[in-house]
Amino acid sequence: MTLQKANVVANRTIVYGAFKGFGDLLAAAPTIISELETGSSVALLVFPQLLEFLKILDFGAHAARLSIISLPVAFPGKNLGGFFRVAAKLSPDLIWISPHAVRRAASWKIPLLLWCMKKILWRRALIAGAVSEPGSWLFDIRIPINRHLPLLQREWIGFSLAMRRSSSSPPKLPSFVERIAKNRLRSSAHDVVFHVGASWNSKKWPLANCVDLVERLSADLRVVVLGLLEELRPIQEGLSPHPNIVFAIGSIEEAVITISQSRVLITMDSGPMHFGDALNVATVSLFGPTNPSEILPSFTTVSPLYEEKLSCQPCWNSRCIQGAVYCMELLSPAMVEQKVRTILRTQTYQPGQNRN
Repeated sequence: MTLQKANVVANRTIVYGAFKGFGDLLAAAPTIISELETGSSVALLVFPQLLEFLKILDFGAHAARLSIISLPVAFPGKNLGGFFRVAAKLSPDLIWISPHAVRRAASWKIPLLLWCMKKILWRRALIAGAVSEPGSWLFDIRIPINRHLPLLQREWIGFSLAMRRSSSSPPKLPSFVERIAKNRLRSSAHDVVFHVGASWNSKKWPLANCVDLVERLSADLRVVVLGLLEELRPIQEGLSPHPNIVFAIGSIEEAVITISQSRVLITMDSGPMHFGDALNVATVSLFGPTNPSEILPSFTTVSPLYEEKLSCQPCWNSRCIQGAVYCMELLSPAMVEQKVRTILRTQTYQPGQNRN
């Protein structure tokens, strides 16, 4: 079915997703909130790692019409039966496949899974998604969408086209961003927050580089190293105790608050990079297997570091096929330190000074 022939009724039920990354869901939230406000019910498809984030992601006054469906970790996977039991209770009018991933990183598994769901359980539903999505020939509504647009804008325009609406300016980010961003009005608690994790092994910076960078920065700056316990332990073991270094493990909300209180955030190409941008925190992000020009919006607080010197770049693969992740090794601790210190020098406030 072409876009012109699509007939999606008001007060609809929509299966919406699927989301695996924090930044992707954060960018889609305004569109989801807007749809809830029209009277629709939304069943949001997410992977399990996002369930904690959803506890702080405010979907507004009509959040009661939002339900969450956790996808199986693998497809096919051991949780597939439970997923089918929950899905069987739905009777959606529309299945929207979000175009959050760049074309080369988009998965064919989600379109195939949802097409199977349509054939088995959701027979009256239409499937809508980008023409550039893998397996888009399975869709009833195929949307021409520029996947180089910023995530929030891409989501809003794509979904508006599927709904046959005029796409005005995208709505604002969820209210939790504004609430947490108020921490930016207080004195800076940290000079640098370094989030060391990434969802892909190929996006992670070598351990030795992480240790070296923390040593360099902590000589005169207050540094918080943020991440999961298994990510922080080897870095902590490689460093001598220092009063300027703090290791932080906590909830997602605590992590976001910590980011909001920093002068500079350092990340990989990961969810915290998008948090930094949303909270207006100067962010230095390290890229290797992915290209920042295909991920970051034109106007952003993120300063990407990316050295495209290898023939395999950008590969967009979660696991590197080389002997080491050479593309990430191209980014030296000295290079990152220089970028961070340049940003700090240009800021108008000093450590501990109130910015008002």
